[in-house]
Amino acid sequence: MPSLGPAEVRARVTRSKTGTWRLTVAAHDRPGLLADTAGVLTREGLSILTASVATWNHLDLALHAVTLPDWSLAAVFYRCL
Repeated sequence: MPSLGPAEVRARVTRSKTGTWRLTVAAHDRPGLLADTAGVLTREGLSILTASVATWNHLDLALHAVTLPDWSLAAVFYRCL
């Protein structure tokens, strides 16, 4: 994976075999990064089932993932129609 730009954030959404969604975010590590992500999702009406975090200080990199229920994303898509 190429290095992140100074203010770059990368995100990927995948669907699991059980029907939940997983949002994975890579960004430069900083205090409050996971809290900010959770806040954005909450403001959009999404529920978080699980969350995990990994950091690499020597790379200034944080990777976190949240699992969302299927109905949670469906509600957001419905609001956007």
